[in-house]
Amino acid sequence: MKARILSIILLSLISISFVKAQSYVFGFSYNRNVTFSKGSRTDYHMDNGEGGNMMVWSVQNGSAYGFDLSPIVDVDYRQQSYSVISVPGGGIANDVYELTKTNRTKPYFWNINFIFQWDQYAESIDRSVYIAYNVNDWNPDDYKDIWSRKTKEGQSQPIIKK
Repeated sequence: MKARILSIILLSLISISFVKAQSYVFGFSYNRNVTFSKGSRTDYHMDNGEGGNMMVWSVQNGSAYGFDLSPIVDVDYRQQSYSVISVPGGGIANDVYELTKTNRTKPYFWNINFIFQWDQYAESIDRSVYIAYNVNDWNPDDYKDIWSRKTKEGQSQPIIKK
């Protein structure tokens, strides 16, 4: 009987630790050289995935022609930004998005759309762009009881790691 009880307790502890380990989500990333073929002055790159509260992206123009870049970033299907950035031939554009940590129980869902509007005559050549972005990992322990944590002085304030 004792062996049965001990085996049940051991099995439940293993199950609990396995479930806790499963809740950690690795953020998604992309790091490649993308070539757009001749024929269109508008090109797109889209991606999405789950992760933590911060995203960093960078786009480097490997072409002689410039473009207007419109990075559209959504988090949990809510638009975070829409801007137009002019990137000359050989130029670089980058940005960082950071969301305030809350008592969330699930990872953020990130969606990024890059729209490239190329300069006149750029459609006559193949164009190369280096795209890199990264969303940090989701660790539920970073979000647990964030508003009830105490500072050293005993005041109740949120602790937000940067």
